Amino acid sequence: MAPGQTHPPYNTTPPTSGWHYEGTARWGIYSQTIPDELQVHNLEHGGILVQYSCDDCPELVAQLEGVVKHYRSKVILATYPDMPQRIALTAWGRIAELSVFDEDTIVSFIEAYRNKGPENVPD
Repeated sequence: MAPGQTHPPYNTTPPTSGWHYEGTARWGIYSQTIPDELQVHNLEHGGILVQYSCDDCPELVAQLEGVVKHYRSKVILATYPDMPQRIALTAWGRIAELSVFDEDTIVSFIEAYRNKGPENVPD
């Protein structure tokens, strides 16, 4: 779909599948929100998004960056305001929500679902 084009709402917040743009976001760490339609395409390619919702939480961001920086591809860290929980982990068709940082849970999710999208592409 093209940017700006309307579509039905996603089943989860943040999304885990559905309508998406033709392009993808680069893997890595972001300080801004990635549009839903862009991140869904990353998930389709076997990517994982680690997202957080807090206004002033440098300690949490540093902890999440510490985990995400160990993956050179197929993982994105970004902010996502107004989520039901403080942290959301998404993969194609999967979501895990956390109210507090739990490194073991985050790493387990990444290892379980990374490179398991329906349209896997090289890094």
